[in-house]
Amino acid sequence: MKYALDPKVTRKLAADRRKRLAALETAPDNDTDVPDIPTLDEKFWARAIRPAMFPPVPIDGRVVEWFLKRGGNRGALMFDINRVLQDYIRAQDRKAARKTAG
Repeated sequence: MKYALDPKVTRKLAADRRKRLAALETAPDNDTDVPDIPTLDEKFWARAIRPAMFPPVPIDGRVVEWFLKRGGNRGALMFDINRVLQDYIRAQDRKAARKTAG
């Protein structure tokens, strides 16, 4: 992999460091010494935490259109829909709490 060094930074490096960088730049990746990087073995993966995966939820086109007509953008569409659903859940929880309290 080829990296471009910032000329302003390169000038500040001592000559020996510039030589080491040049040697690293031309060395193949498999020659790179990485003893400080742990191996990702079975023990590692046994302790790894995997994020919860949820199935995709189909969203009706009318819902998408409603959000887009109100100034939403496609990039934040799922965020906006999720926010509305969370608000709805909170409202339903408050409604249920009032019923049980009264």
